Amino acid sequence: MLGFDKQTKRTARAPFFNLRDRLQLLGALILIPAFGFVLYATFAQRHEAADQARAQALSLLQLAALDQKHLVRNARQQLITLAQLPIVRDPALARECTEVFAKLLRKQYHYYNNLGVANPQGWIYCSGMPLTKPVNIADRDYFQAAIAKRDFSISDYQIGRVVKRAGIAFGYPVVDDAGVFQNVVFASIDLASWFKELAAGTPLPSNASLLLLNNKGMILARHPNPEQWMGKIMPDRPLTNAIKAGAKNGRIEDVGIDGVKRLYVFTRVQDVPAGQVYLVAGIPTANLYADANKIFWSGLIGLLLVAAIIGSAAWIGGSRLILAPVLALTRAVKQLGQGNLRARTQLPHSGDELGQLALAFDQMAASLQEKDELLTTVGGMAKVGGWEFDVHTGKVNWTPEVARIHDMDPLDATNMEIGLSFYQGESRQKIEAAIKSAVELAQPYDMEFEMVSAHGAHKWVRTIGQPVMENDRVVKVRGSFQDISEHKRAAEEIRRLNAHLERKVVERTSELELANRELEAFSYSVSHDLRAPLRSIDGFSQAIIEDCSDQLDEQSKDYLSRVRAATQHMGHLIDDLLKLAQVTRAEINREAVNLSTLAESVRANLENLALERRVDWHIEPGLVTIGDARLLRVVLDNLLGNAWKFTSKTNLARIEFGALQLADGKQTFFVRDNGVGFDMTYASKLFGAFQRLHNVKEFSGTGIGLATVQRIIHRHSGRIWAESVAEEGATFYFLLG
Repeated sequence: MLGFDKQTKRTARAPFFNLRDRLQLLGALILIPAFGFVLYATFAQRHEAADQARAQALSLLQLAALDQKHLVRNARQQLITLAQLPIVRDPALARECTEVFAKLLRKQYHYYNNLGVANPQGWIYCSGMPLTKPVNIADRDYFQAAIAKRDFSISDYQIGRVVKRAGIAFGYPVVDDAGVFQNVVFASIDLASWFKELAAGTPLPSNASLLLLNNKGMILARHPNPEQWMGKIMPDRPLTNAIKAGAKNGRIEDVGIDGVKRLYVFTRVQDVPAGQVYLVAGIPTANLYADANKIFWSGLIGLLLVAAIIGSAAWIGGSRLILAPVLALTRAVKQLGQGNLRARTQLPHSGDELGQLALAFDQMAASLQEKDELLTTVGGMAKVGGWEFDVHTGKVNWTPEVARIHDMDPLDATNMEIGLSFYQGESRQKIEAAIKSAVELAQPYDMEFEMVSAHGAHKWVRTIGQPVMENDRVVKVRGSFQDISEHKRAAEEIRRLNAHLERKVVERTSELELANRELEAFSYSVSHDLRAPLRSIDGFSQAIIEDCSDQLDEQSKDYLSRVRAATQHMGHLIDDLLKLAQVTRAEINREAVNLSTLAESVRANLENLALERRVDWHIEPGLVTIGDARLLRVVLDNLLGNAWKFTSKTNLARIEFGALQLADGKQTFFVRDNGVGFDMTYASKLFGAFQRLHNVKEFSGTGIGLATVQRIIHRHSGRIWAESVAEEGATFYFLLG
């Protein structure tokens, strides 16, 4: 109804991922386990290849170490044999010794660098290799060990002083027949030649290397290119660090001295003193992991092809099968959100999820349209509509019915000034105050005003405003707007009619009071004017019987007795009629009444009237209700009196007073007896005045008692009824309002 002029523009930010992108991302996520499996297979293959290479390299190194052991064993045997030769024992035969050793080097001992003999001072006097100058080996460890132990000795790996090549030297003491030490025969093995032949006989992969290192990282021999690397120190890297740490064997992936990355497997040679020499086999990782890399790249290419297929399927199929229906649903939702209740998805209602979603949306939109049409129809009939305005943006919405009440086109824009312009004077002040309180204090309002529509029509309207809170602030106010002009006119007509009715009620009340006074006067007249003749008739009849009994025959006496009985009965009738009239006019004084106590009192009175009777009474204790105690005593007097009367000819008479709950939960009282009962065919006459279902000669009475009971129950807004079977007793039920 009321609004602001400002408008707020909002722009929707495009989503970072649209549905097609999410489908492609889902496809990519599906491939993640497959990619993980390829990685796992690749790493497993690499690990298996490394294990196989290590096992193979260790086997080869063990064979090489075994070959070295054989080489050392052969050298020992050869030196022992040479130590027995005379040319070795006798320094005088040095030239013959030199010739023999030179010949042996040329023809038989091609692994050897040199064969020779040194005196106890360490000077070599016999050498298979020519000496260019005197050479002393007294400082060599193998020489000193041979003299000290008088046994075969092995040197550390070293560079020979004669041949200038890496090798291992062996020494053996030469003694005479008396066991006296003479000199030392020695041999030096050429590691390069031995290593070359060893590598040639070892099945190494392409570009593999075989090294002989000491514990300081010096390369004693290497295959291939031994001359290029022999004698060089390897830099501190994981391989050399492991060897320097004293590990017996192991496997390390490292970059070699030539820059090639290899898997190095090493083992320590056990027959060398102090375990200072290691055999190392290096296998290039490019060769080692070739199969694993092939598996990886094949799997990766396959996954990329699958990803391309899935991506294409997601792009093409997703657009047709998912994106297009979702866009149609989105358009329909937006149209519905903008108020177009006729918006539909235009999609087939198939059995798949999107089809079911489209079906649910179309059904929802149709239901909303039906409810909106119903609401519009009902709103038009009731002349009521709804409105809302946004406190922040000032945007105003109202239903077409509100616009029609203002006599405006529903499409016309509105704002606060336009809304307030329909109210004048006090009405405008009240509506302005109500809106201010709703916005600033969050107070709802429900008010009625008089307005002047756009066509100048004066109308009464009722407007209800309810603030909408978010974060403890009023963000909107919405409510209803109703044209109550007809209600106002009807209320005025009702007020006028009520005033007229009140005048009529006053008049009728006066007439009723006058009638009641006349009825009381008539009752008094009846009671006085009728009782006097009846008393005369009864009195004179009794006087005749008493004074002239000697002159009257039995028939005359009987006639007079009948006259007296009739006058007395007429007196009782007059008394009962007066009681009935008093019940009708008596004012109801409602209070808590203990019916059980009243019933006990009635029982005592009845038993005092006929002490000779024996009746089985059953009165339920504690029965309390709300009513007029005096009138309810009359009810019980009549109902219990009738039960007492109609059981007078019944052996083992039984009278019961109690209460029960009906299906509607109301407390219902009853009086039950086992007397003569009555035929239910005549039940409709039971509560009529002067209506009797039994002969007066059998059971006395005037026929007014039950009519009086019914009148009292009705005055208590209650109900009474009876059930009976002839000769089996009767039950009277009553409930009070």
